[in-house]
Amino acid sequence: MTIVTGSQIREIEANIFTRTHYRADIAMALAGNCLADAVESIVENKLRIASVCGHGNNGGDGFAASYFLHSKGYDVTVFFDESRSDRLSPRIAGSDPHRL
Repeated sequence: MTIVTGSQIREIEANIFTRTHYRADIAMALAGNCLADAVESIVENKLRIASVCGHGNNGGDGFAASYFLHSKGYDVTVFFDESRSDRLSPRIAGSDPHRL
């Protein structure tokens, strides 16, 4: 396994998105769906899920995972610090945390 820093992963992603025309929103949806599948594999019943999402790209993955879990019948509550929305990642700037 290779461990990379935040700046290294941003550079890696930028190269991938530029060279392959692979879209960041698609990558976020795929990451969110994989996370939702992982949660579903360890949760036996359709329990209530609390999702704590930050302002960066990982927060966007959390929003996406919350969406997929909600669509599978989970009762999902997303916690998000709206007072810092000026620091929101451009990838999730259009997301509405109240829609879930």
